[in-house]
Amino acid sequence: MAAHLPANPDLGDQMMLGGIKFSEPQTRVAFAADGGEPAGARVLGTLAANNINLTQLFMGGPPVFDGDFCIEERDHRLVSLLLASSSSPMDDGMTAPGTVGSVTLFPHRSDLRVVFAALSRLAQVNLPIYSAYTSLSALCITTDYRLMDAVAESLLRIFVLPAGHSPFRYEPSEFDAQVAGAQGRKVETAARYRESVIKIYGSHLQTGVRSLSLSFPAATLSRVASRLAEAESMGSFVMVALTSCRPQRYALQLLVAPPEAGSFSTEVVNELARIPGVEVVEQSVLEVLYFHGPHFQDRHGVANTVVTTLAGDEVGFICLNCSGTSIYLVTSEGVGCLAGRALAKVFVVPSGDPGSSCRTTRNQPSSTVEQT
Repeated sequence: MAAHLPANPDLGDQMMLGGIKFSEPQTRVAFAADGGEPAGARVLGTLAANNINLTQLFMGGPPVFDGDFCIEERDHRLVSLLLASSSSPMDDGMTAPGTVGSVTLFPHRSDLRVVFAALSRLAQVNLPIYSAYTSLSALCITTDYRLMDAVAESLLRIFVLPAGHSPFRYEPSEFDAQVAGAQGRKVETAARYRESVIKIYGSHLQTGVRSLSLSFPAATLSRVASRLAEAESMGSFVMVALTSCRPQRYALQLLVAPPEAGSFSTEVVNELARIPGVEVVEQSVLEVLYFHGPHFQDRHGVANTVVTTLAGDEVGFICLNCSGTSIYLVTSEGVGCLAGRALAKVFVVPSGDPGSSCRTTRNQPSSTVEQT
């Protein structure tokens, strides 16, 4: 199949996307929650010390959250050796080198329909979904690298792309082809380095966020996603994280900012709970601290910096989602500002100073962590 597919002109009810992008081949490592420690935290330091870039990471603590991360194909052997030498159970959840890839859809416009219609469509046609995470503007779906063309073709039954959209795969220029040789792979331009203070474009703390956590059999993904795609009354989403770290089972974390300061639609929650095998946990108000600008796949050790800094200041968190150029830190109510102050020691907007203050506006859904 071609990597530059036309949209389906026969369907008039398609949603608009700006583009679809394919990643280079990757390796995925899945892990389960371990005791009271954030899952995978002890491994991040080892990966950072060996200059291993993580192209994606989701991690959290028990009882609901599992996690996973992806690495570049070239790092597979080293990471495999590191995990084996550390007696980590993670090596059991490691895929073969280069067998997974990421299909990125953008922009999602914080629209539940875009995310869950895509997931429902792929589940209906039995295309594999290992994980799916949102960043500020994109949805990143991890699937079988060999099936990325089939994934795009299926998605273009419900989405339409603009005329002249960019190709799904990176197409090397003549110069790139000369440098890369016969393989034609993308020329590496991202340096591997570590900053003592990591430069970012900005940070934002959103309060008043509602959380819906689901655990369900893989076979029911289509039904769950279809129902959530229709749940417009739930408002705009803040973050979506779907992972499959346990055999034949998904864990879904959905964070939304309701149109009104209320809870999720009782009808939606009840309908989801009636689907066989679905476990639903509706959590109270949470907070999301968001950083934009650390190009996560371009620097090693960014996630480890977040986790170790928070641990040093004894600040807890519910889950950490690093996707694309975004970092989402989900905390309990009242903890977001504490996390913001702690992380201001290692994340800074270049025009400011590493110090930070946190200003919270009461009775409003969002507030700002400012660099001062």
